Amino acid sequence: ESYSSLEEKRKKFPNHKTITSAEEFSKWYEKEINMGSKYLYRGVHDAQYKNYTSAQRLYITHDLCAASISLKDLIQCEIEALRREKGYIFSNYYKSMGIAPNDLLYLSLAQHYGGISPLLDFTIDLKTALYFMTSNVEFPSGGGTDIQNFVSIYRFNVEDSKDFSQLLKESR
Repeated sequence: ESYSSLEEKRKKFPNHKTITSAEEFSKWYEKEINMGSKYLYRGVHDAQYKNYTSAQRLYITHDLCAASISLKDLIQCEIEALRREKGYIFSNYYKSMGIAPNDLLYLSLAQHYGGISPLLDFTIDLKTALYFMTSNVEFPSGGGTDIQNFVSIYRFNVEDSKDFSQLLKESR
């Protein structure tokens, strides 16, 4: 699923800011960079994308609910497969660093290497989020104000965990 317009996305994020010029971005960036580390950021190179994990996208696109498969079962199967098929490689990788493998580590690797994961990347570093926001950006020719002509950066206050979890739920 994706947002069809900026207006639709604005309804989900009432505190949004649409930046349409380099000058506006510079002002926003200067203010943001001086805020400190109370925020988590997520940069997305296409403003249409909703905040779904790879597990959620698979669950939705393959209509696994209709097949009576729970999201929890899907993730558990992925963990078991990672332990069984890739466990030796991952276990040795973790052991080489003195780390005992666990489910979260397996899911983290799955997330970054094309597997199924319930995890979603956030960072405390604004510059890292900006990198991912601008990576592989392709805008249609002609410009305009359609959602296809924008990228997104999400900012969540870590001092208010309700803010973070509520916004994730509402952004779908």
